[in-house]
Amino acid sequence: MEMKRRPLPDYIEKIQKDISADMRGVLVDWLVEVAEEYKLLSETLYLTISFIDRFLSINSLHWQRLPLLAQNKIGNLVSELRRLTLYGRSILCHGWMSKWTVLATT
Repeated sequence: MEMKRRPLPDYIEKIQKDISADMRGVLVDWLVEVAEEYKLLSETLYLTISFIDRFLSINSLHWQRLPLLAQNKIGNLVSELRRLTLYGRSILCHGWMSKWTVLATT
């Protein structure tokens, strides 16, 4: 990956005020579960995590929006997730957000 497109190595300490490294770890674990459940390619998982890290390198985000960001990034990459109903997308988020929050971002 080109140097200018890489996330900052210390973005959690410098940019994020509400998100910790542990929270990012939980998010990555959840993304791995989703990738396994939907039999996604490892490249899709890698790209999703890369997009999230790059976004978080330049944008401060409240911790409650972190699952929403992940759901949107993986949804943009994977056509199977785009075909999920609103209810299916909210289930995918394991109750982290309401159906209305998911609807507002799709």
